[in-house]
Amino acid sequence: MKKIIIGAILISIDQLIKLWIFKFLMGINVVLIPQVLRFHPVQNINLNWIASIVDYKTTVIQMVILQLVFVIIVLLFYRYMAYCSYSNQLERLLMKLFVLSFIVGICCSFIDVVFWGGSLDFVRLFDWDTFDTKDVYLTASQIFLFFYLIKYIKRYYGLNSKQRKLLKNQQSIKEWIKAGLPISQK
Repeated sequence: MKKIIIGAILISIDQLIKLWIFKFLMGINVVLIPQVLRFHPVQNINLNWIASIVDYKTTVIQMVILQLVFVIIVLLFYRYMAYCSYSNQLERLLMKLFVLSFIVGICCSFIDVVFWGGSLDFVRLFDWDTFDTKDVYLTASQIFLFFYLIKYIKRYYGLNSKQRKLLKNQQSIKEWIKAGLPISQK
């Protein structure tokens, strides 16, 4: 329940910022750090970062399907990693933060696509890219995943070869699927 409340708060923050900017700050351009960072609100109608780079207009239905696929993949990954059991509190925390920030980012993206017709981006970095809070959430999820994987790999390769082989057999994706995709080993 606590995760749902935190997620709802983060989504609300994203949307309230966008509503405020849309209502009062569109067309305003403010340099925050010269040559590095500026406030520059724009409506990104390409619906995703890759489409923006190649200037491709993604349809709403394509974007919604893509978002659903990513959510399913992340939730299955989370279940599998929980099944494999976390070694310590930090690994559990990193995985939960990864999933929370990813799901929040995808929910914000969904709202942007369905209700805004694209993302209202407002922070311009080095003239490379303009982003918003949703992009910060998604980037944070990638950082949490990166640190989780480093911890997991360090723990895995800290085992001797016999322990690794035993662990590999216990954590087989094939066995996990056969067991019905449980979240923990019984």
